[in-house]
Amino acid sequence: MEYVEDPSRPLMAHTTNPFLQPKTPLREKIVHASGIIGVGIIALLLFYVLFLRGGINGTRLALAPNALPTSTAPKNSVVLDKNSKESATILWSTYTNARLNYSIQYPTSWKKEETDSDVTFTDTSNPYRPSLSVTTFKSGSQVSTYSAKEYFQNIHYKTYGNLKDIYLSQMTFTDTNIGGISATYIPKIPEPPGDKGPAYWIQSRGNVYYIYEDRATGIQDATLKSMVASFRLL
Repeated sequence: MEYVEDPSRPLMAHTTNPFLQPKTPLREKIVHASGIIGVGIIALLLFYVLFLRGGINGTRLALAPNALPTSTAPKNSVVLDKNSKESATILWSTYTNARLNYSIQYPTSWKKEETDSDVTFTDTSNPYRPSLSVTTFKSGSQVSTYSAKEYFQNIHYKTYGNLKDIYLSQMTFTDTNIGGISATYIPKIPEPPGDKGPAYWIQSRGNVYYIYEDRATGIQDATLKSMVASFRLL
């Protein structure tokens, strides 16, 4: 039987030619476009809330008092932490030496002893007497021209004879900073009858500042670290 086209049905209703498909009404196009724009606006708002606002708040937290931005602090940086359980209840004083151009904080209850080039802070209430010392080698002196390693090679172990090389082989010298001041960190100093340290070596304006912790017993670690971290050049 021959097929006869029904003139009452629109031709484009069943054609496969894409150019002959019925056109989408203008209202539907506007609604579709509005939906896409709305989704885009929502996505931008979410990005702003989750990332931009979060990044700003994160920066504010990183720059809180007594803290250093972790992105700029080297791995071995000494950061002042007076909020530790050990040091939070300590009353602190500041020692300032204008002649030698530095200041450092110490527990007010610790004993302070100073000479022309040294200052030592000692916890005399503790039977192990933990202490921290700062020795300054002034500009123009022989030691002021030495690096930390050269100091131990030429001065500190000078009288140890054949043991000097053995002791030096047990030491490491690592770059660090103290409150933004470049320093050399010495974690262990072999010293009969037992190891000492750690210590820090700072060279600035021709002077050398040698900061030395006496905590061979391993006690009051947080307090001594906070003292070291408070060191500042004037």
